[in-house]
Amino acid sequence: MIEHYTDVPVLGAIAHDPRLALVERHLGLMPNHELDDAPQRVRAMGELIAEQVDLSRVRQLAQSAAPLAPTHIPQQVLPLAGLPIRIGVARDKAFGFYYPDDLLALEQAGAVIVPVDTLHDTQLPPMDGLFIGGGFPEMFMPQLQANVAMRTSIRTAIEAGLPVYAECGGLMYLARTLHWKDQIYDMVGAIPVDVLMHERPVGRGYVELQTTGNAPWSATAGTKPATVRGHEFHYSSLENVAPDLKFAYRVLRGHGVDGQRDGIVHRNVVASYSHLRNAAGSDWVDGFTAFVRARKVTQEQSAAFVAATRTVQVNGHPVATDVEGYLKNLDDWTEDFARAQAEAENLELTEAHWQVITFLRAYFEEHRVQAQVRAMIWHFAKVWGPEYGNNHHLHTLFPVGGPQKPGQPSGRAFKDQR
Repeated sequence: MIEHYTDVPVLGAIAHDPRLALVERHLGLMPNHELDDAPQRVRAMGELIAEQVDLSRVRQLAQSAAPLAPTHIPQQVLPLAGLPIRIGVARDKAFGFYYPDDLLALEQAGAVIVPVDTLHDTQLPPMDGLFIGGGFPEMFMPQLQANVAMRTSIRTAIEAGLPVYAECGGLMYLARTLHWKDQIYDMVGAIPVDVLMHERPVGRGYVELQTTGNAPWSATAGTKPATVRGHEFHYSSLENVAPDLKFAYRVLRGHGVDGQRDGIVHRNVVASYSHLRNAAGSDWVDGFTAFVRARKVTQEQSAAFVAATRTVQVNGHPVATDVEGYLKNLDDWTEDFARAQAEAENLELTEAHWQVITFLRAYFEEHRVQAQVRAMIWHFAKVWGPEYGNNHHLHTLFPVGGPQKPGQPSGRAFKDQR
């Protein structure tokens, strides 16, 4: 018909062949990372094309075509300054939805990608951060539950402060349980929610999100809210959600977790139903790797920090600190310790001081990392207004070392809680 009605020559036609059929299920076609016969399928495709297409004519036409004008000039990727980091990526039959350019962006940001198999590995390899993308954990519930060692390894790492970014299937895996077709299986248990699968989609399509000040590593954390766009496609919803959960995003378009919020924040984890793509303007790679690198620097400084011990008298009892006044043991902190430290610096603690102290301690308890200045500004600009919720005023309150000491080992101590 094409050759009859047009002057376009037909060089071949691929007939239907059952060897090329793909299995379709509740969320679409079975992804390639779950198939064990990919080489055989590719070989069959080659054989069918060779039999039914005039390849010689295809090559002849291709060679006769005029060269295309260049539309993209590759830029030289310069080595990024900063500490090399290792980012684990869950890549197995349960998790495999990743944008190749996002993984490339991680590498260009100085990250070494470390593969993680949630079905067969027994523990996380050495890493500084973890990325668990989308997938079909519901199809592998028995295997995921059976790998108790890996689930325990991930949960322990999260509680110790490992930065983790999880999307959709990754969120489901980090939950307490996964419920599908009258079967309930245990998952990692790092996030206090349960996941219920449905017969019909819960969230499907493009999403538009507005960032909040809760995300520990968002590229826009601590600054004014920004719009982030992505997409979602999930048949599950969350149940028994802890009422005090924090969220990284407010949903402007789409469904997310509950139609209003997405991006659960727990410790240094951001877990969302929304899929982001770094190349589409969400810039999540830059924020994530910067946070991972900063936390690694902090940990290495803490491990290498060997300082002489001095004591501070608190109500007649000695409390050990290093030479700069940082506690050796965080459990020794009390309000009386803060007062003793302030007295040593000739600082009179006001209500504003205590608000800063309370915020920083709460932030550390939540994220296990010292709050960055921009997170403090974000918080106090809302509490005090822009006139006082700024970096200058915070440093005026705490003239010795500032409201916090950048670069100090946050895991070792707070000086006046800073």
